[in-house]
Order: sequence, then C-alpha cells, then structure tokens
Amino acid sequence: MKGITLNKSLITLLAGLTLACGANTALANAEPLSETHMQIETSAPINLNTANAEQLSSLPGIGAKKATQIIEYRELNGDFESVDELQNVKGIGPKMLAKISSKLSV
Repeated sequence: MKGITLNKSLITLLAGLTLACGANTALANAEPLSETHMQIETSAPINLNTANAEQLSSLPGIGAKKATQIIEYRELNGDFESVDELQNVKGIGPKMLAKISSKLSV
C-alpha cells in the first residue's frame, strides 16, 4: 500500500514539474509587445492634428497609405476640428471611424 502512495505522489510531482516547465517555456518563447501595441493600449489618444504617419498607421485598419492620406488631408485643409471630420478622408467611413474614434483626439 505504501508503494502505491509513493508512486502516486511521484507521478503527481512529475506532472506538476512537467506543467511548470511547459509554462516557463511558453513564457520564454512569448513575443514581447511591440511599441505600436503598447502605444495603443497604454498611451493617450493620438492627436489627428499632430500625429505622424507611423502613429496613424498604428491604428486598427489604418495602414501606411491611409495614414499618408490623413496627413495630406490635414495639410490641404488645416487642422481637424473634430474626430468625425476624419470621414472626409477617402476610404474612412462610419464603420472605420467607430472602430478608431476612441483612440483619437483633436
């Protein structure tokens, strides 16, 4: 009877070590968040009137081309008076604006 308890304890210990090693391996292999991801999660909203192309392209659904169009619109028309004005940029409609407006300011 004592041998059976010892074997169960040994199996439990080995299973726990295996899980612990697997968890450490998973954490060691996890990719760190990029600066872009951290900016979206931890920083203040992006100001449409001062943001550069890199900052704008960090927004979901906004790539380098759309970021350039936003900056060109701003240069031609002056500062944005509201976040809603972003819909005047070709390719940004109500759905896109709803997705990113909480991450923007003027």
